Amino acid sequence: AALCRLSAQRAGVFASGLSLWNDTLKKNPDAWMAHVQLAFAALRSEQVDLAVAEMQSAEKLQPESDVVQHRLGVVLLRAGRAEQALVHFDRAVALSPGNLEARNDRANLWADLGRLDEAIAEYERLLQLAPPRAETLTNVLVNLGRRNQAIIERQLELIDALEAKQQDPELLQGLFKLDHMVTRQRRNAESLLVLAGVEAPR
Repeated sequence: AALCRLSAQRAGVFASGLSLWNDTLKKNPDAWMAHVQLAFAALRSEQVDLAVAEMQSAEKLQPESDVVQHRLGVVLLRAGRAEQALVHFDRAVALSPGNLEARNDRANLWADLGRLDEAIAEYERLLQLAPPRAETLTNVLVNLGRRNQAIIERQLELIDALEAKQQDPELLQGLFKLDHMVTRQRRNAESLLVLAGVEAPR
């Protein structure tokens, strides 16, 4: 019963937030920040399509705002549209190179997409731009590096097992190429740990 009351209260808060910003936009349709606020109110109530639509409306009103571009990227990422999100993170950083949140989100997305060279380079820039955040960022790098290492080690074990059983020369050649690519990913993961000041295990 307590959980039901909590859910009802939370739903009421979300509904009031949506109502507030909808009313604001009725009075002033060009209030771009109201579109942003409405988008994130919608996101909190799991109305992802509405959130995307509102952020796109904000972008039409303020296309040169790094805040709008970054937040549109955040909403698109929540909608599962990673490549489109990356476009807007890029725009946010281009408009404001000092937008650390956009840079951080872009680096994390690059890492998730397997673009580790770009992610590492961006983390390095973040360390230069925001020394006070270095400790937090170091923790992120360590966690990311170790997570990638664990995945890569499992991949290499599987490739080794497949190579041992495979007799077909063409398939073996493909496995060797895959082994080379995964080994390169392991070096990238080790680079993350080195960047964080942690000695990579051998």
